[in-house]
Amino acid sequence: MAVDKSRTPMWMKVVIWVVAASFVGGGVIVAGSGGGSSSSKSSSGESSTATNTASSIAAQYKPAIDAADTGLKSTPENYDSLVTQGNNYYDWAAAVVNASIDPSVSNSLFISAADFYTRATETSTTAQAAVWGDRAFALYYGGSADAKAALEDFMKKDAKDTTGQLATAKSMLTDLKTQASTETTAQ
Repeated sequence: MAVDKSRTPMWMKVVIWVVAASFVGGGVIVAGSGGGSSSSKSSSGESSTATNTASSIAAQYKPAIDAADTGLKSTPENYDSLVTQGNNYYDWAAAVVNASIDPSVSNSLFISAADFYTRATETSTTAQAAVWGDRAFALYYGGSADAKAALEDFMKKDAKDTTGQLATAKSMLTDLKTQASTETTAQ
């Protein structure tokens, strides 16, 4: 079954191509080097260990993302499928952060997660408060200018079962306010 990619936003296609190109052009593994080292240097001097990590992380999440895309093709407004896809991108972004890979890669993945969470909240009048929190956190970690408003919106939700998320949201808002006041003072 083919996946309809015609509804994919252009910026997401560009991000996917850039990420894929960075994996392909990032380094060459020297197999059987005999020295016992599993990493090598590319022509740019970068260690291929980072490339291998990025490639293996992408390979780990691609099947789940492809499966969710297939499901979303037949039911593009399915709340659970949209949340699942948001979770897939969020988890992928977190894995990239934990592997200390270029932050621009994780930022774009967090923004992709936020897009799916946004679509989910738009399709359901009873969207779970945790999804609103995940959306706000994805925007925050992705470096979006919309993070502050999303965090404030989340904190207004009836979120009885999201005490941990509320504490995190408060901390993030404090960080954003500190950053804003520091930037204002620096000007």
